[in-house]
Amino acid sequence: MIICSNSFQDQFQLALSQPQASLEIDPNDKQAWVSKGDALNRNGNFSEAITAYNKALEIDPYYVNALDGKGWSLNELGNYSQAIVYLDKALEIDPNHLDAVVFKAQALYNIGNLTGAKYYSDKAFEIDPESPALQRLPDALRRKVQ
Repeated sequence: MIICSNSFQDQFQLALSQPQASLEIDPNDKQAWVSKGDALNRNGNFSEAITAYNKALEIDPYYVNALDGKGWSLNELGNYSQAIVYLDKALEIDPNHLDAVVFKAQALYNIGNLTGAKYYSDKAFEIDPESPALQRLPDALRRKVQ
């Protein structure tokens, strides 16, 4: 159970209302489905987020943001091997998609593949050493930027 303060809950509702309004106008707006999934993920509603990402993938099965978003959700649910499947698909399309690289490093770390996790962690730092996304990496994979 997730307990939110009113201000956090208000921010969540605002983040969710924007893609919802877009989807009422155009239910085939793949970016709105991804935005909805992202808002649900940030609020800890990972299963619901997967449903939103699946809608985006029905519209465009090669949409990198939906593939990495679904990988993010699966990681959060502890389904690391399944997450890697979606993250690999995203990385086949865009090998430098930072979120997919970071989420894959997380998944590999969590299944004990430290060599693979280190490879993707290093790759993430090469892509954008100052990205806030790097904060998602497990502590053991973070390094100071020189």
